Amino acid sequence: MIFKWMTWFSLVVIICVIILLPTSIKGGISIINNLTHEYESSAGNFVEGHIDIQNNGQNDQFVRIYKTDYFFDYLGTVDYGLPGTNKRSNSNWIILNSDYVTIPAGEILKFRYNIAIPTDSLIGTYWSIIMVEAIPEPDTTQQEGLVNITSSIRYAIQIITTIENTGTPDLEFINVELLEENGEKYLQIDILNSGSLFLNPFLSLDIYNDKGEKSGFLKSSKRKIYPGTSIRQKIDLKEIMPGKYQALLVADTGFDDVFGINLSMEL
Repeated sequence: MIFKWMTWFSLVVIICVIILLPTSIKGGISIINNLTHEYESSAGNFVEGHIDIQNNGQNDQFVRIYKTDYFFDYLGTVDYGLPGTNKRSNSNWIILNSDYVTIPAGEILKFRYNIAIPTDSLIGTYWSIIMVEAIPEPDTTQQEGLVNITSSIRYAIQIITTIENTGTPDLEFINVELLEENGEKYLQIDILNSGSLFLNPFLSLDIYNDKGEKSGFLKSSKRKIYPGTSIRQKIDLKEIMPGKYQALLVADTGFDDVFGINLSMEL
């Protein structure tokens, strides 16, 4: 589509940004207790939770609160689907006290929600998202012929429920590649959570030279990974001198089982 310049026009753009870390903005809202709420309980139990929403502005803030599903993969796909469409969604278990709230200027609202875990045969981890979105006030001062941009901030709060004493942790290394970018080599690792439990694996790489001497120990940051989802991690190899190496790549999930593979690398 081609847009031509117009002498008089009015354009309103709504920008929705998913915030993954707690952040305050002038005149907006922020989530001050956490963006990940994790519970472990039994089937048939009733769980209570709350989201602390702060109004950072000088005016009352109208806020919309709603549920979505959540899925992602190592290729970069992120899907906030309709509630209950993911087979491991807990969205239909979550009861919101309200769909809309108004937060007075400078105050904190403790928005409460409940999770009614079904009595079905449930195994492992289930999850979904509660979205908290600030609804901007309409700009009544807009002048004809000017562009008006209205920004709306929304937060995705992950609600995780694990059925206690059930589930099995399992990981698969989908693909491990030695790549180079701007003269810097790194290891790219694609991982699938093939089990039934929520995991937060810590990746480490033990490197040995052709004499069997240890030449390095490298690691990556942790990233959450739900059953059936996958992630892409990178380990920077710039500290390792050129040469041929054997390496042990390990994913430590915090459970008794540790997942690893042997690698041969030439830098």
